[in-house]
Amino acid sequence: MAYQIQISNSTGFSTTIVETVITAATYTPTITFSAGTYYWRIRAADSYGNESAWSSTWSFTLTAINFVTGTIAFDYNNNNGRYNISYLDIAFDTAWSGGGLDAIYSYSDYIRSVALASNITDVSQITDASIYDQTSRFRLAKEGEILIIQNNAGYYAAIKINAVFNQAYGDSKTELQATYYILTDKSKDFSVIPDTTAPANTAAANFINSGASSTSSTSATLSISATDAVGVTAYYASETSTTPSATATGWVAVTAATNYTNTSVPFTLSSGDGTKTVYVWFKDAAGNVSAVASDSITLAVSGSSVDTTPPVLTSVTVTPATITGSGTVTIKVGLTESGSGVGYSYVSLYSPTKLSGGSGTELSESLTYNSTSGLYEGTVNIQNYHESGVWKVGYLYLSDLAGNTENYSITSSVSTVNYAYYSGTGYVDSGVAIQGVTKQ
Repeated sequence: MAYQIQISNSTGFSTTIVETVITAATYTPTITFSAGTYYWRIRAADSYGNESAWSSTWSFTLTAINFVTGTIAFDYNNNNGRYNISYLDIAFDTAWSGGGLDAIYSYSDYIRSVALASNITDVSQITDASIYDQTSRFRLAKEGEILIIQNNAGYYAAIKINAVFNQAYGDSKTELQATYYILTDKSKDFSVIPDTTAPANTAAANFINSGASSTSSTSATLSISATDAVGVTAYYASETSTTPSATATGWVAVTAATNYTNTSVPFTLSSGDGTKTVYVWFKDAAGNVSAVASDSITLAVSGSSVDTTPPVLTSVTVTPATITGSGTVTIKVGLTESGSGVGYSYVSLYSPTKLSGGSGTELSESLTYNSTSGLYEGTVNIQNYHESGVWKVGYLYLSDLAGNTENYSITSSVSTVNYAYYSGTGYVDSGVAIQGVTKQ
């Protein structure tokens, strides 16, 4: 089988830019295209020379690149706050100073002007850079905002402030991080720059079935929402937590909207009783994918009951009886769970200072089921530099797969661990009482 391909700059194909025959399933043109819209079609031919009709006509558009982009990362306390962007006619000798928490001042001392693009979240939204107020010597920009500057040769640049660090406000460094875009043809229109800002996922915390905690049907309804400066074009809902690519199957297209809301999105939960978690993403026309929003609901099909009872604690034991120097304490927890099954659970060992309300040590470990003992176990490492005195199992958290939880504090003694801590001159014995449990 062979395929004849035609590419033209007219829908009638009166003249063709590319006309070739291939036998492979893909084709990459070898010529360089100028900016503009092009049309292409294809037809098949068998080994006997029989040809199919021409396919439908498809098109693609190429836009001339008239901008350069890059990133800024520098200490604005150095070099009197000056930082040079680019070179020759499109060079910008910028000047900066700290503007407080997460903000920075930009000055026009060595360029023609500086302006703040108010209420703009993506550079591609700026269609006329000259309309923004350029009358002030300086502008204060916060993280996420966009500055427009013009150099002495008349070129415009847009600078998006990504992050501002300031040691005066507790940061570990003083640094400006930003992305710049320079229009190299002296135009004022930044809409030629691809949209790189993902939609903001504004779905509420409880978006399944109006926030219901359980359901007896796999048919659910989602209430979701998102915003995007250019427009939300699709959503993706799944019980898989992996972020989908913009080209993945499963995206549901919607009419592009800067503020998208849909309170009646149908979704089918997977079968089987238990907790179901649904994850939702949004994307825009440029293929930017939003952060995820998730919500969970307990499914109990008709004829079964919804698990509303948390696991019940039956015992707590601590071993070994003695630790010399550093060592490992194993805490074994017995419990019963008659519903959906045991979920994430953990135990915390408190130091004497922690028990008395101070900022002492808390050693925590998740509990894992041991099929040999039939208990849930966690190991806590005690070091020779830890505080001496009476330690207690200060907290126990149990949960099941239906989302039911129970918290326990520890009050009555069930076991004692003696260990030694290092005082700097030698080992000193310390009785460590691991205490019993009371439901909170």
